[in-house]
Amino acid sequence: MEPKSQRTKTILLVRAAYEVLALSGLAFELGTMIYKWAALPTVIPTHFGFSGQPDDWSSKKWLFLLPALTVLLYIGLTWLSRYPQKLNYPWRIAERNAARQYRVIGSLISLLKAELVWLFAFITWQAIRVALGQAAGLWIAFLPIFLVVIGGTVISYLYVASRDG
Repeated sequence: MEPKSQRTKTILLVRAAYEVLALSGLAFELGTMIYKWAALPTVIPTHFGFSGQPDDWSSKKWLFLLPALTVLLYIGLTWLSRYPQKLNYPWRIAERNAARQYRVIGSLISLLKAELVWLFAFITWQAIRVALGQAAGLWIAFLPIFLVVIGGTVISYLYVASRDG
């Protein structure tokens, strides 16, 4: 088997793993909301400030918004990963590098999708825990960790995609 074919198989396996990760996050978010729905009070936290503490409360019906946004995000990023030629790139895409660039951006989008789905799942889970009195807010390091993870993913993509090999 030639190396290029093996590399393609590896990329497809990694992207499949990202897909499983994203779908499991979606299932966790929806499952948690459905399982805990009856136990929730009528008013729940609907916004968290930079400190991680809830700073707005609304009807528990608002809890449907996060999973709905997660599903839309999942669908949108899935579609986008299938049409990488529709994206803008920070460098010229030519015939000699197009296939590689499209594979790399597809992997980036798949990984970002998994990360963002789990972000929304975590926020939904924490909102439920706060509403039930099991937590005071989001974890204090939540925002910095989230920014480092997403930023690290994008920086890694820029590094890998900028190599012309």
